[in-house]
Amino acid sequence: MRLIDADYVMEALRDLDEKNEDVEIDTPEVGFVYGIRTALEIVDFAPTFSNHGHWIFDREKWPEGRMFRCSACGLTFAFLNPRNFCPSCGATMDEETETE
Repeated sequence: MRLIDADYVMEALRDLDEKNEDVEIDTPEVGFVYGIRTALEIVDFAPTFSNHGHWIFDREKWPEGRMFRCSACGLTFAFLNPRNFCPSCGATMDEETETE
């Protein structure tokens, strides 16, 4: 999985749309294929994020051990077994889990 900068992609697609106003497209199918290929090229070169973090487990607040907070974005999630990435910010959880 790659986290890309969605703002960059949207801006690049808008710029491309403005530059290609006079491109002649014969059929909807040709336009669809052209659009998909162009979007894939833009996404391929989009900047990526590589956040790293760890899960923070508050033993006093959650003695059952099912609530973990992401050290990168601060959001809390309920897991039976913590995942190796944050579902919110995408940070890779490759640091040691912290207990408060």
